[in-house]
Amino acid sequence: KIVHNSFLGLEMTERTGTTCTFELVSEPADQKFDAMLRRVFLIIKEMIGILRRDTLVGKYTSREEIIFLKQQHDKFVWYCLRTLTSEWYSPRALPTWEIVRLLWIINHELFYTYEYLYTKKAKIGDAAAATLGDLETHFGHLYDGYYSRDIKHWFAIFEKNKVQQQNCHAALERAKGAEAVFYSYLREHFRLIFMAMSPVVTLIMHDKIGKEYVV
Repeated sequence: KIVHNSFLGLEMTERTGTTCTFELVSEPADQKFDAMLRRVFLIIKEMIGILRRDTLVGKYTSREEIIFLKQQHDKFVWYCLRTLTSEWYSPRALPTWEIVRLLWIINHELFYTYEYLYTKKAKIGDAAAATLGDLETHFGHLYDGYYSRDIKHWFAIFEKNKVQQQNCHAALERAKGAEAVFYSYLREHFRLIFMAMSPVVTLIMHDKIGKEYVV
């Protein structure tokens, strides 16, 4: 079940007693990588939208959808990472690997945020829920920065990140109970998106100048 939920193209081909054999029935292909990576980005966009919608109304009715999206995301992430191992000689492989890894962490953080709110049946204030709109914008800059290779999106994230962190700190000092936990999750989401932009900048510099940079 774990393999089925987490890996794309890996199937159990033999089972005897307490052992089993898994084989790759679908090898990673370069031509599929771009489509898979874009889906990795878009699933996160979708999950932020669901989290924002359900938090605003205070009814967490999308748990099954969130679980499904997390499982799909895991499959696409592993597919991307397997593909990158086959082209490790490329100067773009390492920063791209780091982007995929951080997107994976962001996805899991969103899942656990939703799971906490669902379990607690948490009622989050309108102001707190509205900050998820800022998170959508923040992640949008990461997505656009990667696909447009435009450094202006890094500056947008850089300028807003400090403000968002300060806002979350101030809100944590005021909040109580589930709302305080929500803000702690939110602060982490902003921080991870900021971190993920660093390898994107490495790729931008490589593409623009034709040299490998460490950011």
